[in-house]
Amino acid sequence: MAEAVINDRRRVIPASCHLTGQYGLDDVYIGVPTIIGANGVEKIFELDLTESELESLHKSLIEVNDWMYENPELAFEEFETSKYLVNFIKKYDPEVAHPTRGLDTAFEVTFGKDGPLVVLCVEYDALPEIGHACGHNIICLLYTSPS
Repeated sequence: MAEAVINDRRRVIPASCHLTGQYGLDDVYIGVPTIIGANGVEKIFELDLTESELESLHKSLIEVNDWMYENPELAFEEFETSKYLVNFIKKYDPEVAHPTRGLDTAFEVTFGKDGPLVVLCVEYDALPEIGHACGHNIICLLYTSPS
């Protein structure tokens, strides 16, 4: 992120931003895709959803989060979680590569064909004995939700 600011790279980077009014949220800090350049956050990407679409998406994301929280799997053992996430994403985009990159628990989703390539590496493993107290279920949810 610092390199993008120092060199005015204008890169798409997930960043924690203060949102007020976007997505029906009021005064919250949350990770969202942004364009970062010399002036810091230059743009926050927003979804253009109707109220009913937003409610439906919200309900689906809560279900995914709850499932992950109730079914924690340790690093490189997220076999059921990766299948669950791939099936969820396929509801919105059927082009999901799973498994990929030599990892049985990894998957790839590509949106669009033009523009810069943006890679988001998302952790969704749990910690031994404490499950998702690490918050990876929430991090995963933010970056695998359809956008």
